[in-house]
Amino acid sequence: MQTNMHEAKSKLFQLVELALSGEEVVISRAGKPAVKLVPFKDQKERVFGQFKGQVIASDDFDSKEVNDDIANCPPENAIYISAATVWEMSIKQQMGKLKVPDDIESLIEELGFNALPISLFHGQQAGKLPMYHRAPFDRMLIALAQAEGLQILTKDEYFPDYSVRLIDASK
Repeated sequence: MQTNMHEAKSKLFQLVELALSGEEVVISRAGKPAVKLVPFKDQKERVFGQFKGQVIASDDFDSKEVNDDIANCPPENAIYISAATVWEMSIKQQMGKLKVPDDIESLIEELGFNALPISLFHGQQAGKLPMYHRAPFDRMLIALAQAEGLQILTKDEYFPDYSVRLIDASK
């Protein structure tokens, strides 16, 4: 459902009820979509290690220090997992290079992480990036971080060549 600002002011209660029932509610300003009402999702408490053994990667995939950083991340700091990351993990699982649960989406939700979808804009931005890095999944992560103002946790040697905030995963 799409409505204008004036109508939204007078029918806010009904619009909130619609959004809570699962209907998409978009409020327009000057005839253009401005905001979308979505239900608030409580952040679940992160219990680091609760899924230990369910995601298995090579020994050099991460480090104790990085795991500690994630575990000690304040709850108000959102952690996003990109659709590109899940896509790449699924491919690596099929190739036998990575073991992840079949329902990775539920795992991400249980960990209290947020899904980071990919839009057409993100795809276009990834395609416009300089070719310092040729890996398409990594280029998408860079475009997502730039567009959404996010930091990337990585130890990839090519990421610093781009204008993107990084958290060093090699420490």
